[in-house]
Amino acid sequence: MPYAHKPDVDKLAFTVDEAAAAISVSRRQIYYLMKSGDLPYSQRGGRRLIRADALKALLN
Repeated sequence: MPYAHKPDVDKLAFTVDEAAAAISVSRRQIYYLMKSGDLPYSQRGGRRLIRADALKALLN
């Protein structure tokens, strides 16, 4: 589901949807990066959370 606006970049962690919107890639690409180990994440219940610093490191 596309976002009408970019998520708040001052957040500490993002859901998969928020992370995809924040760095302008698809959800599928986020899942691929998590599965390959290139994007670390934590799982809380059924949600995968991606730390903001991990997203920033991915872009550098």
